[in-house]
Amino acid sequence: MDAIGAQDVRAFEALYDRYARLVYSTAYGVLEDAQSAEDVVQEVLTRLWKAPQRYVPARGKFFSWLLSVTRNLAIDQYRVRRRRTRNARWCERRWGRCRRSSARRSRWPITRA
Repeated sequence: MDAIGAQDVRAFEALYDRYARLVYSTAYGVLEDAQSAEDVVQEVLTRLWKAPQRYVPARGKFFSWLLSVTRNLAIDQYRVRRRRTRNARWCERRWGRCRRSSARRSRWPITRA
C-alpha cells in the first residue's frame, strides 16, 4: 500500500491483477449485472488509487477492507438503480411517460416585448 500511496503504477497493476476478479465477483453477487459490476470495480480501484490512505492497517486486513468497500459501493448502486426504476414506474402511471424534472426549467415564463 505504501507503493500505491507513492503512485507506483507497477504496484497498482499488481494489486489489480490480484484483486480485480474478486472485486468483480463481489459486486456481481450484489448487482447481478455485468456492466454495473464492472463499473463498481473501476470505481473501487480508482478510489483506492486516488486515496490509498483510506485503508488503515490497524483496523483490519486489506482484503477485508477492500471487500467491504466493494460491497458497500455495490449496495449503493443497487439502491440508486432501484430508486430510478421505481420513479420511472411512478412517472409512467402518472403521465403515461417520463419527462424531465421541471426544476431545470425557468420558473418564470419568458415573454418577448
